[in-house]
Amino acid sequence: MGRVKANELKIKCFYIVILFFTAQLGNSQTILFDDINCCHDLSFWTQLIDSLESNGAYIHYLSREGWSYIDSADMLWLMGPLRIYSDRIKELIVNYLHKGGKIFIGDISCGNPAAINDLLKYPSWRTYLVIDESIAMPICIADITAEIEPLTNDLNYLLLDYIRKIHCGENSFPFLFVDKNTIVAAVSYPFLDEGNCNFLILATGLHRWENVEHPYGYNFKFAINIFHASIDSLAHKLNSCSSPVYPANFFSCKVVPNPITPNFDAINDFAQFEFDGIFVKPARIHIFDIHGHEIRTIDVPAGLSAKQHARWDGTDDGGNPVPEGVYIYTIEVAGEIVCEGTVTVAR
Repeated sequence: MGRVKANELKIKCFYIVILFFTAQLGNSQTILFDDINCCHDLSFWTQLIDSLESNGAYIHYLSREGWSYIDSADMLWLMGPLRIYSDRIKELIVNYLHKGGKIFIGDISCGNPAAINDLLKYPSWRTYLVIDESIAMPICIADITAEIEPLTNDLNYLLLDYIRKIHCGENSFPFLFVDKNTIVAAVSYPFLDEGNCNFLILATGLHRWENVEHPYGYNFKFAINIFHASIDSLAHKLNSCSSPVYPANFFSCKVVPNPITPNFDAINDFAQFEFDGIFVKPARIHIFDIHGHEIRTIDVPAGLSAKQHARWDGTDDGGNPVPEGVYIYTIEVAGEIVCEGTVTVAR
């Protein structure tokens, strides 16, 4: 009897081990890490990579695998790109997400935000995300005031290093803020108009990932949460295409249509802005290019004529047509920025 019970115990232990490894495999995902177009070598990311691997990630490196591996990866990880990707590579990246891959783009202080913006505004997808290239603020505390689980699960604060503000338009939703109204992380569904909920995540200030409670110890909870979001068993929380709850003082606004095609055919020739306070108080709309240069200022009076003035026809202050591309707008009411976003000009 003793021998039978011992054998039964061994069998049970064997199945427990099998179940454990099955569970681990169920949570494992492959990441293709671009270590070529990155401003730090791999030694800088050792702790990040170790943390991801200890949570079930299998890391593959672009320097070893090449771009031909992209369709075998579950997630593409781009950290602080230095150089603009070629159109061939951008097309690979866009097609990869379209077919079901997940993408993370991290803006770090030594990277090139113009390279990120060039990828984000590539015409084959519609991310409607832009990083402000002209502003890099030093170390900041990010308060998790609006969230999408599992991206901010178990996080209250993050210590970030040299952030650049992110601007969101259609198809994109912020989920991490500094001072309640500065977006530092967002999720975008670039093929939302097709009913396709595949997503990319953009975050800035990521030289430091640690929880503010442990300022000298890297725990990489944020990175791990982003990785978990790519796992099939958790991605349904994002694949609903749901947006987070905005902070109380983060005002939303609406611009239609987006993009605009100002070619004088009376179809989508101008963007119409709607925002809190329209008709009640005078407002001012500021239009910037992606480098942060203001190209157009539009004054909107209070009263019934407000809507006729709260529109942009794709020209600068001199009346010259602007090049096609993504533009940032902010709307100021009574000296306060009440909302912001992006609008695209297509010609």
